[in-house]
Amino acid sequence: METTYWALAVMGTTVFVFKLGLMFVGLGDQDLGDTGDVDVAGDFDGDGVVGHGDQSTMAFMGLSIQSVSTFFMGAGWMGLVAMNQWSLDPMATSLCAAGFGFFCVFLLGKMLQQAMRLESSGTLDNRKALGKTGKVYVSIKADRPGQVQLEVQGRLVTLEARSADGDLDTGTTIRVNEVDSSGVLVVSAV
Repeated sequence: METTYWALAVMGTTVFVFKLGLMFVGLGDQDLGDTGDVDVAGDFDGDGVVGHGDQSTMAFMGLSIQSVSTFFMGAGWMGLVAMNQWSLDPMATSLCAAGFGFFCVFLLGKMLQQAMRLESSGTLDNRKALGKTGKVYVSIKADRPGQVQLEVQGRLVTLEARSADGDLDTGTTIRVNEVDSSGVLVVSAV
């Protein structure tokens, strides 16, 4: 029995540490069936709808290499502690090992869920520029758009713009009045 727990602990820890190292260098979600990048909202197939097609994917969500290795690692080490330090009988040792293995998988899932909340798409939403002020970067003529620089979503960006007031020269201070359907800003001089 002790040999089994040692095998689980060593094998699980080795794979866990290897996968953790891969995650640190950006390769952690490229193994067979690893669902480390699953949408935590429940839309597993990416169709925008949580539905029947997502049920089968959800059934296998917990069977990633990372979660299996986490279970083996936790169960192996707890089995060794329960047997050698607490001197429990084999049935109690097995229950402790399995329980702790499942707890480790649950804890890993919660940590991954929290880490996924930190993700940001980085996509700029031009509508967030409404009401902002900036400067003309490339002059805007009545017959052709130019470019403006302004701060949107915490960063300085250069966006295409057309004028509601006619020609605007480089360096003119502007305010964004609207964003047209193609994403071009409609600006006027301040």
